[in-house]
Amino acid sequence: MFSDLYWESSRVDKQSEKFKNWVYHNQVETLIVVERGAGMAVPTVRMTCENLIQNWKNDVRFIRINPGTEPHEGLDVLKMGALDGLTLLDK
Repeated sequence: MFSDLYWESSRVDKQSEKFKNWVYHNQVETLIVVERGAGMAVPTVRMTCENLIQNWKNDVRFIRINPGTEPHEGLDVLKMGALDGLTLLDK
């Protein structure tokens, strides 16, 4: 990972396969994605969430909790820290 020639990927490969399997078996369900604190330094989480909601087969709601995020179509944004955002959602 990140140009590490000695990276042992077997654990990540297993997790990736489990995630793909979960998506395949659940894409007919309604999905709510709550993304918290995923910045742009390592955008893997953001890209995964965005790709997931774009390709989901059923209803989906995407909530991004991050003080530095600007709203855009198809995205509910809570411009606050993760704890405050999760507390608000819990009410």
